[in-house]
Amino acid sequence: MTSKKEISLTDISKYIKDGDQVLVGGFGLSGCPLTIVDEIAKTDVKELTIVSNNLGEPQKGLGKLLDNGQIKKAIGSYFTTHRGAVNAWNEGWLEIELLPQGTMAEGIRAAGAGIPAFYTPTGAGTKLSDNKEVREFDGKEYVLEKSIPGDVALYEHIKPMNMEI
Repeated sequence: MTSKKEISLTDISKYIKDGDQVLVGGFGLSGCPLTIVDEIAKTDVKELTIVSNNLGEPQKGLGKLLDNGQIKKAIGSYFTTHRGAVNAWNEGWLEIELLPQGTMAEGIRAAGAGIPAFYTPTGAGTKLSDNKEVREFDGKEYVLEKSIPGDVALYEHIKPMNMEI
């Protein structure tokens, strides 16, 4: 039996707290739960770590939270669609952790399965493996990546269309 917890939009501020690590579905504005993000942007929650492919665009999607100064760290693959993310990183008030998309997805899955870390060949021998444990298995290098748990997960709920075939 699976358990599912969905809340109303007006209750969002009860569940997202300062310092939370928030997993956000979608890629940029596509598939991002825009209505939920808009609601979070109206709150005074801060110091969020956002785990998502990117941080939206200026004043759109997760870009609203970045522009409001509500994000302290971003974990993802692609942050240049919002130049403010690059500027914030250069100014030192936004921490960015770059991960290949598959590594990020596996990190989230591993956390859900209770696995604290895993080895992957992706990123071995690149800057992405700097300051990480690297081991060799059967003559190939692998990088140890930590799992990526979330305090809250946000996704866009899409109702299926009725279709006749």
